[in-house]
Amino acid sequence: MLAALKGDLEFRFQFQVVGYIVDFAWPKPRLAVEIDGEVHRRDSAWHRDNLRTSRIERAGWQLIRFNNEEVLNTPYAIVSEIRVALSILRDRAAR
Repeated sequence: MLAALKGDLEFRFQFQVVGYIVDFAWPKPRLAVEIDGEVHRRDSAWHRDNLRTSRIERAGWQLIRFNNEEVLNTPYAIVSEIRVALSILRDRAAR
């Protein structure tokens, strides 16, 4: 699945963004992707995740979150959503 997303942009696993390690990142267009497991469904994790997302986005990054079930059950939809986000970010940067 991830091989389909590498393309011509620099792609990183476990990349540091404003003090947080995100699962996947494309540094040039500033796109971060997180894959959330079961622990992220707890209330305490939900609040931490929202704070983390807010800080990352305030630093100029776009963060997309998926849960494990989405990745396992609909990988092509995940790839499509990431491709759309990358395309939008590249278009914005070109303006």
